[in-house]
Amino acid sequence: MNKNTSLSLMLLLCVFFSQLSAQRNQHPIASKIYNNHEAFKSLKPTQLLQKLPNEGQRASLIQEEVTEATFFKLQAPEVGRLLQHPQPLLTMDLPLNDGSTIGLELFKANIFAPAFHVTRASNVHQAFNYEGGIYYWGIVKGDVNSLAAITVNREEIMGFVSFGGNNFVLGKLDNSSDGTMVVYNDKDLKLAPSFDCFSDELPQPEMKEPALAGNEKSFGKCVKMYFEIDNDLVVAKGGVTPAVDYLSGVFSQVSLLYANEGVDISINEIKAWDIADPYVGPTAGNHLSQFRIYLNGNFNGDLAHLAGTKGGGGVAYTNVLCNKLVGESYSAL
Repeated sequence: MNKNTSLSLMLLLCVFFSQLSAQRNQHPIASKIYNNHEAFKSLKPTQLLQKLPNEGQRASLIQEEVTEATFFKLQAPEVGRLLQHPQPLLTMDLPLNDGSTIGLELFKANIFAPAFHVTRASNVHQAFNYEGGIYYWGIVKGDVNSLAAITVNREEIMGFVSFGGNNFVLGKLDNSSDGTMVVYNDKDLKLAPSFDCFSDELPQPEMKEPALAGNEKSFGKCVKMYFEIDNDLVVAKGGVTPAVDYLSGVFSQVSLLYANEGVDISINEIKAWDIADPYVGPTAGNHLSQFRIYLNGNFNGDLAHLAGTKGGGGVAYTNVLCNKLVGESYSAL
């Protein structure tokens, strides 16, 4: 079952909050929805997912991990039409097994910086031809205290919906031969995903003041991120494109939470290791140190993040937004 999305979101929030200081704002996501309320009245729900019965092999795949889940089939023709002609506003319904329906009102978000591009480690001098998905942010209809982030790709719809103390996670069902989607409330996990955020325990590297001067810069409310995806994660996701899809989808959820606090973060570049990478670990702290030494402050963004599969947590140096020599973080997704 795809519970990794929930864990990945927690890990990225953990390490990003160690690096950024968010400022409270007054429901900017809900305000944007409200400003378009007349337009939403005329929209019919887009049928991206078809609810499936909870029976047979699908149920057996998740019975040891969650007490309740709802299964969906991706409606490929509708998804294809949306990807070809992205809509600025979107409504969609998530019918659950208990008979209730989560109605979403969403607007198209942009999580990429103007100069965004993807590179492969095997050919870093040429941009990889990446066709990303569509990223939507919004709320549960009528609930200004709710939040929702939905990413639409050709092979998967992923995201989360948070309202009334409930956090529903949407993603592809692991080990499913037909690409079944699953929605579950993280309260229904039999074993809550564990993670460690080691930022408080991480010793800050000692550096002389002159070494920082050339690497400091002023910044406003927009922070540009440089990402690397290690080879283990690229292989685990089935290649460069699905690995970038996955990372971008998780990042969209994190970016939404920051946007709702008045801080804009975007992806400037993603480098995917389609060959062996230099990050051997084995701990999260080891990965971070190796990542920092490898970059040596030279990366295309304000902060740098390495995403991998090993190390059992996330880690980052703190209060480093103006210092690229220690502006790195790591998380095991």
